[in-house]
Amino acid sequence: MQENQSAITWVERSAALCKQGDRVGAAAALREAIAIEPGVAAWHCDLAVLCQTSGQIDEAEAAYRRAVECDSALRQAWYNLGCLLNDQDREAEALECFHQAVRLAPDYAAAHHNLAQSLFNLGNTDEAIAHYRRAVALGAGAKPETMLALSIAVSPTATAREVLETRRSWSRRNFPPSPPNSMSPLAPSSPPLAVSRVESSARPLRIGYVSAYFEYPNWMKPVWPVINRHDRSKFELFLYSDGRSDPLPAGYHPHPADHFHATASLDNAALARLVASHELDLLVDLNGFSRVQRLPLFALRPAKANVGWFNMFATTGMDCFDYLIGDRTVIAPGDDMDYCEKLLRLDGCYLAFEVDYPVPAVSPLPCLSGRPFTFGSLASMYKITPQVVDLWSRVLKETPGSRLLMRNQGLRSPANRKYLAERFARRGIAADRLEFMGPTDHFQFLQTYDAIDLALDPWPYNGGTTTSEALWQGVPVASLRGDRWTSRVSASLLLAAGLPEFIADDADAFVALTTAAAADPSRLVSLRQELRDRLRQSSACDTAGLARQLEETYRQIAATDSPLATGQ
Repeated sequence: MQENQSAITWVERSAALCKQGDRVGAAAALREAIAIEPGVAAWHCDLAVLCQTSGQIDEAEAAYRRAVECDSALRQAWYNLGCLLNDQDREAEALECFHQAVRLAPDYAAAHHNLAQSLFNLGNTDEAIAHYRRAVALGAGAKPETMLALSIAVSPTATAREVLETRRSWSRRNFPPSPPNSMSPLAPSSPPLAVSRVESSARPLRIGYVSAYFEYPNWMKPVWPVINRHDRSKFELFLYSDGRSDPLPAGYHPHPADHFHATASLDNAALARLVASHELDLLVDLNGFSRVQRLPLFALRPAKANVGWFNMFATTGMDCFDYLIGDRTVIAPGDDMDYCEKLLRLDGCYLAFEVDYPVPAVSPLPCLSGRPFTFGSLASMYKITPQVVDLWSRVLKETPGSRLLMRNQGLRSPANRKYLAERFARRGIAADRLEFMGPTDHFQFLQTYDAIDLALDPWPYNGGTTTSEALWQGVPVASLRGDRWTSRVSASLLLAAGLPEFIADDADAFVALTTAAAADPSRLVSLRQELRDRLRQSSACDTAGLARQLEETYRQIAATDSPLATGQ
């Protein structure tokens, strides 16, 4: 009895120290209590929280695990442990924690949301969407609603119409047409702005680009070459960056006529006022749903027209976007009915790449050295859906002795590697036919292609930069062209590169394409050495040509008296 009383005294002291802001002292007091009475799960959980918020991650994890050992029904410990693991890209371990939290508390909205996050990051898109919907139904608010709007575009089973309806529903909840002081966390905080005009013929067209990722070289590879090649005698550029501005981003070639604004500290209303003061002819969003916090800027209409290019992949569902720019492959004839914007289609590919950074030399075809024929993918883990695993397992089964090499950020975690291997094992693919590698520096990342004979493109969320870099390293990419923008990006790049034979229109054709390449790799031998030079001469690398096409498109938009968005 005396020992128990002493433990409680330490717990009370810990609470008092925590209220005073002394987390280190509070944690030390809790350790004293636990030393006296080690079986109280709640104390371990509280200690874990103190350690986690103080940056002592390893001790926090150990304390959470001790908490659930003491009481496996302590849902908060399971939930907190899942959050900690998710933050370390250990989604497969987090998945089990959130499953436990949901099992113990089926109406725990936050647990459904975070379970969905883990599922999504592991490629289980449709299962994630179900839990996002459950979190929304339980009143979890804007986060799961927004993730639902984002993830629906890359669901293997959602239709284009469902994408439109889901995003429109999200938009109407977050951008109501009436009172601008709406309580929605994404609603505009002031009415649409009136923008003064001068005759466009009296000055260059004023184009604004908005991005939170200007400082991320890999993200901006299809963008900087185009921006750098704009004709400054005819176009005046305004770059609004939510990232760092000092030093200016790598890849951007500063021009004295450009206006670069660091905007991370500005809320949407303040940024809208800044943009309006620049009297833009059009404002181009480069974020899409990757930076949802900036979408309210476009609802405030600080420019004559709002345009989406580069990172939308589907309809925005927002009436404030007037145009989306793609090409005739990613937005096919007849797609217009599933968009609320006017679709503008460029000739060739709507993306182009310029390789002006260090890359490895192209290696010989690896299977010529006696190694097994190796398929490979450097796509992100969240693109590896169950349907992708099904399809790639078929390929491996029909090419006996072949291997699959995969490398991405998510495969840093041993548990994630085990999780993915088990997915293939359930489809009859033994672990010795798989090689999983975690992240590395970019040069070594590209050297991974030295061991790959043929790259496999994920579906329905294709590669973009991943596809272009595989081709640059001499590795063709087998792609399944799907029913929407996200699943046609690689097809667009392959057509631009003059490689239509690597595009399949259904799963059977994909299996036939890949197995034929493995059975007779002679075509790959010459292609591997020729591909880089071919790319240089193709529209896939014609960044100047793409810049001219975009400029002509911008002129057409600016010459339009009023937006021509469809489906409104």
